[in-house]
Amino acid sequence: MKRTTPAVDGDAPAPLLVFVDAIDDDVARIAWNQETFSFPLALLPSGTKEGAWVSLTMALVPEPVEAGEAGRLRDHLVKDDPGGDIKL
Repeated sequence: MKRTTPAVDGDAPAPLLVFVDAIDDDVARIAWNQETFSFPLALLPSGTKEGAWVSLTMALVPEPVEAGEAGRLRDHLVKDDPGGDIKL
């Protein structure tokens, strides 16, 4: 998908305005640029309801120092992951 929101200062994207189209259990359906996405309700502001407009901003950040053990586990899992579907 082509980026349609201009960056403010070259690295930081402008806030995205999304519309909360529906909420089912813990999942919100948000609309942005004629597309809809499922989005965890827990990641939206407290009190978000259907019909609300929400401003989203995301940026890449370095790995937190406290990732420690979780980071080592993730690295181990990625190294041993053959890719593809999970085989049960």
